[in-house]
Amino acid sequence: MNRDTITDFLLGTDRLDLSAIDANLSIAGDQAFTFIGLLGGAIGNPIFSNIGQLGYQVSGGNLFLYGNVDANFATSEFELQLSGLASIAATNITL
Repeated sequence: MNRDTITDFLLGTDRLDLSAIDANLSIAGDQAFTFIGLLGGAIGNPIFSNIGQLGYQVSGGNLFLYGNVDANFATSEFELQLSGLASIAATNITL
């Protein structure tokens, strides 16, 4: 999967705005993501438990943020790389 990379994200200063993304394609309208934090699964293959979840994994000094918008819980529909981060919280994201 291709991903966008953000190299200068500052916790407490910057925010990711994902509010325009519909987190559940099976329901009419625009649903917000549910941030679930650290995801299980191999790096690059996160495991989700529900539609509309947003979570992350950390590897090699980079944070990978994944979003799931369908019922295939073994894949993500989008991925962002945030260089140099070890964690992120819902307060850093506009859901």
